[in-house]
Amino acid sequence: MGPNDAQKIIQAAHQAPFGRGEETIVDTSIRNTSELDPTKFTLSPGWTDYIRRLKVQVCEDLGVPNVEVRADLYKMLLYETGAMFKPHADSEKASGMFAAMVISLPSAHFGGAVVVNHNGRSRVLQTYLHEYLAW
Repeated sequence: MGPNDAQKIIQAAHQAPFGRGEETIVDTSIRNTSELDPTKFTLSPGWTDYIRRLKVQVCEDLGVPNVEVRADLYKMLLYETGAMFKPHADSEKASGMFAAMVISLPSAHFGGAVVVNHNGRSRVLQTYLHEYLAW
């Protein structure tokens, strides 16, 4: 993916909102990123197999039976220079949802991190290192 592809995504995307209680809000001081709804893009066939394998691995790592677990495409986020999302807890997007799987594509950048807190444990994932989180 090159600069022209990123520009096409930006043009098709919109400012990402976030939920606060029952409200959906756009406030760039809390969340400043663009999002693309899955109705506006498709994944190539190679991604389907990759996500299936990743789902199996994540289920194994979490100790969750893989029998009825789905990995549903929710949205694509594009974090440009200065983009961020302040600490928050993800809300359930579908009935039975118990986790969010995030795939970060390699890109040339420095800095940036995702902090994950769960059951009293905390992990800091440096996005420029493309780390894999396993509890």
